Amino acid sequence: MSTPNATSANSNNTDTAALLPTEVRCSYPSKLCNNHRAVKDNGDLHKLCDFHRKKANVNQQRMQQKRRLIRQQMIERKKRFLDATQAPMDYNATGDMLENKEPICNLTQEEVMMLEVMLFDDDEGYMSPGEGQGYPMGMPMDAYSAPGMPSGNMSL
Repeated sequence: MSTPNATSANSNNTDTAALLPTEVRCSYPSKLCNNHRAVKDNGDLHKLCDFHRKKANVNQQRMQQKRRLIRQQMIERKKRFLDATQAPMDYNATGDMLENKEPICNLTQEEVMMLEVMLFDDDEGYMSPGEGQGYPMGMPMDAYSAPGMPSGNMSL
């Protein structure tokens, strides 16, 4: 039950808020703020009212503190990384290894071919990489029998 005076007062408040010119109203971007813009020391108007200026300043300080903290952490990480990568190395030892042009061992062509057959030949009975991962590589498959199973030697 509203009285005619209460209704006219209520509409009067909305008229006042709606009649506030945009050039003196707070320009808070998230929602409409009907407060007057704050006044600078030189008499010009700020974009925001005092309440939203204080709120924005606090938020800006918090974000700046967060940026400083992240920047400091990045500097510390970079320092630790550079310290770890700049471990003392004996450059002469690596240089000597690269300069050595003599073969490590003198193998004949026949010995090289025998090594290739032993290392790279894929005979049946030998496991290729990835097959039956329970067995050592290069071992005959029937060298190991499962428990309770007859061994590979069935000549009895």
